[in-house]
Amino acid sequence: MAAEPQRNADQIEFWNGEGGGRWVDEADRLERMLVPFTDLVMEAVGPLQGARALDVGCGAGALSLAAAAAGATVTGVDVSQPLLGLARDRAAAAGAAAQFFVADASSWSADAPVDAVISRFGVMFFDAPIEAFANLRAQAKPGARLAFVCWRAFSQNDWVRKPLEVVRPFLKEIPPKPEPHAPGPFAFADADHLRGVLEGAGWREVEITPQDGTLILPAQGAKDAAAFAVRMGPGGALVREQNLDVEPIVEALAKAFEPDVNDEGAVVSHAATWVVRAVA
Repeated sequence: MAAEPQRNADQIEFWNGEGGGRWVDEADRLERMLVPFTDLVMEAVGPLQGARALDVGCGAGALSLAAAAAGATVTGVDVSQPLLGLARDRAAAAGAAAQFFVADASSWSADAPVDAVISRFGVMFFDAPIEAFANLRAQAKPGARLAFVCWRAFSQNDWVRKPLEVVRPFLKEIPPKPEPHAPGPFAFADADHLRGVLEGAGWREVEITPQDGTLILPAQGAKDAAAFAVRMGPGGALVREQNLDVEPIVEALAKAFEPDVNDEGAVVSHAATWVVRAVA
């Protein structure tokens, strides 16, 4: 009998390869950029003093450390060995009550039920999202809280839309448009689809609230921001895949970023998210 294909295999390969390595290299800068979204999750989940919390797709551990600082005992789960290495180092340095496991949260089992399941942009990549959220539900106590933040539509998120629009004329081949709800950053852009996934997985009292804010890319001016975006963003992935000359793309993106540079040299873009709450 043929072996069953590994779920989420593409994500596991990416985050244990150059994707995870690049994130570790730029972790401090990325975490400064994502602080507001960590805060959104912490506000959504409510008090955590004395709670057992599960952080899904925990990455380098910023949300896990925030939850631990709020009084939780935290387990972080992620598929990326490089990112979890950094998370463990950070937790040790902070003396945080946090442990981390290299595992796929869609099939991982906790050693005891948790009081809260949290995530910052870590739940949109499941190949089978209903099954994955059902597994997360199985790790939770009755009445446990679910709180996460995820992206709304691509068209509403200037931080990713603008760079891709700039990169597009340079491409040798235009990639096909992703299927609706396909695993990826915008898999849950459709609130009705997201609600169906959560309710289909057994979560109750689902609340999906739109949040409009800003994503501030720490930078020393437009060109520095453009180089960072090409290195770390989805436009950069296309540049590497098609072996394009980076410099003219950075120059074009820097020009596009110039109106968005604030007094500190950072680039400010609109960010549209869902803040999601539910009960087990």
